[in-house]
Amino acid sequence: NGRPKIMPLLDERISIAPMMEWTDPHFRVLMRGMSKRTVLYSEMVVDETIIHSPSLDFFLGRYNDQHPSVVQLGGSDPSLLAHAAELCQQYGSGYGEINLNCGCPSSRVAQKCFGAKLMLDPDNVRQIINTMSRRVSVPVTIKCRIGADDLDKYEDLVNFIAAAHQGGTNKFIIHARKCILNGLTTKQNREIPPLRYEVVHRLVKDFPDLQFILNGGINTFEEAQSHMQPTGYIYSSSLSYDATQTNTIIQSETLPPVHGVMIGRAAYNNPLLFCYADSTFFGDKDPCLTRRQILQKYLHYCEWAQSLEGPQRVVKGRQQGVTTALLLNPMRNVINGIHNVTKFRMALNDLYVERVKKGCANPPPREIIEGAMECLLEEDLDKPLGRSSRADGLY
Repeated sequence: NGRPKIMPLLDERISIAPMMEWTDPHFRVLMRGMSKRTVLYSEMVVDETIIHSPSLDFFLGRYNDQHPSVVQLGGSDPSLLAHAAELCQQYGSGYGEINLNCGCPSSRVAQKCFGAKLMLDPDNVRQIINTMSRRVSVPVTIKCRIGADDLDKYEDLVNFIAAAHQGGTNKFIIHARKCILNGLTTKQNREIPPLRYEVVHRLVKDFPDLQFILNGGINTFEEAQSHMQPTGYIYSSSLSYDATQTNTIIQSETLPPVHGVMIGRAAYNNPLLFCYADSTFFGDKDPCLTRRQILQKYLHYCEWAQSLEGPQRVVKGRQQGVTTALLLNPMRNVINGIHNVTKFRMALNDLYVERVKKGCANPPPREIIEGAMECLLEEDLDKPLGRSSRADGLY
């Protein structure tokens, strides 16, 4: 049928969500040092950006092997998305899947008829998935909501899942909130619509041959594990049984566990949490790096990124490399849980601003980061993070 042989799906027991201006290539390099098994997602990249960019290094990142990773694409035209998917696979850099964004609630994205707006057009999604899947050998997956606007009933979601599966996808990452495209901002769509985890668990029951990854409002590994227990997920609901609604009964139902959990903002706010991901979810030994080693490893990357071998792009007719400001962004929250965290963050900003005011538009990241590290205690910097043996709680 002309379709390439599809590679197996990634083992996505735990993953970090795609987040615009957060999960850029630099953040992903930092996170890969903390966990070898966590699946990392790119920011959403629009299909035409991929197609028309002379170099994809700035958008997709090229630094060693970042497997297991997923590149997320945005768009609504099947042929453009298929072309972009093909270019992403040719680019490489460890991308084991290509994900279609059907969940972004941004009004700017909705105006272009992609993101969560695609949930209103399951037939087009089926065609997109079919066209993309015929051009690449890596699996094409979908990230979506449990509903959008008035299409928020369970049968609407079932119809969407069935249509996308007919197109050729077997894996869905689902944010367990509906999306209100008209009336709520992007931020409000992350907070106001209620979380309904039971809906995603019910999909596992109704589509036993598909994989479902749960996303939305999960901040700890304990919460994540509660959705993957082999004994299932217990959903309790209350029902009124008289006209006054004063008497209620509690009904409980055990639903099957999801196949994995995706964590979003908690990963950016507390990235060191993922130093324990490999042992917690896979029973593997964690990398067990210290904070100092994590920072030094990232500094080596920074030096590569700003060298002639690093990403380059043309801006207003001039070659431009990676700016120090971009490389410092992932540093905001990488030091947590120790003394003088606030001083470290302030020092990062103050040292950078001071050097810029003195005429150095792009001060070396090593100078800024190592200067800020002087605020931290040696014993805090050199304490290993993670579990190295069963005696440490590995299971």
